[in-house]
Amino acid sequence: MKKVILILTLIISLLGFSDGNVKTFDNLNTAVSEYGKVMQELLNYASREDFNTTGDNLAGFLKNSGNTALEKKWESVRNKLAEPYEIKANTPKMEGSSKAVVDYDVYGYDEGKIAEMIDQNIEQFVQEGENGEISIDMEKYILSVEDFVNKSKKIKVATAQIEFEKIAGKWMLKEKGAFEN
Repeated sequence: MKKVILILTLIISLLGFSDGNVKTFDNLNTAVSEYGKVMQELLNYASREDFNTTGDNLAGFLKNSGNTALEKKWESVRNKLAEPYEIKANTPKMEGSSKAVVDYDVYGYDEGKIAEMIDQNIEQFVQEGENGEISIDMEKYILSVEDFVNKSKKIKVATAQIEFEKIAGKWMLKEKGAFEN
């Protein structure tokens, strides 16, 4: 949760600036939509970067195993987990004719429930051998995670409040937003 807020703070500080120029839009709906898309892509980019460090090890193992069906399942799960965020823009609240405040809701998987699912099902895919060696049944692990992800609904994990301002007939980001979780 704190990670989402930190990333959103960085995103908001970067959103309005491109080569020193503030990005402007002809109408408020376009501005709201475009900033939402950028926020979602930046959040998912950060998540992909984090996920790739751990997910690539498993992908390599599966590629070497020759189990293409399981490899495809993992790729599907990996894509869902690597891009977990969705952004929903609420209706802008107009403050006069040249200022609007928009609440963006950030939805993602409940990381606590994922950890809980793994903890509850760990005995299904982690085995301790007679000599104390631990082995993981990757197929059972992947199927458990796949089942969880396919059944899970994303929850609201944060809210970003963004102000837009109309100057010279164009809408643009006004200032950094306030975050809640």
